Amino acid sequence: MASDADCIFCKIVAGEVPADVVHRTDTTIAFRDLEPQAPTHVLVIPVRHYPDVAAVAAAEPELAADLLAAVGAIAKQEGLDDGYRTVFNTGALAHQTVLMQQQLSRDGVTPAALARFRTALGATLQALDG
Repeated sequence: MASDADCIFCKIVAGEVPADVVHRTDTTIAFRDLEPQAPTHVLVIPVRHYPDVAAVAAAEPELAADLLAAVGAIAKQEGLDDGYRTVFNTGALAHQTVLMQQQLSRDGVTPAALARFRTALGATLQALDG
């Protein structure tokens, strides 16, 4: 897959939308989240468009490995030697709000993010029961 004209991440890759890029390779780009959920919150995406990480793994397993290698490099660059979290949100029930996002975060969750999570979880559970 090349790119999608409506995808915000494709626009970031193309340089059409500004981003605080912290790492870039031939196959990946990483940038700080505009609404961070933790003190260190970086999105790592492939430079080619995919809807989610499952599609990446199915189509290009080596690209999935590149994404994880980028996460490791960024963690080292950011001084996260004592630990960090890597999250893949895949699908609506996993709260994937934008196609193809992977997050690298550290130092816990902000109170605002926790409140949003609780609200979303409550709505999801209600919809499943409904």
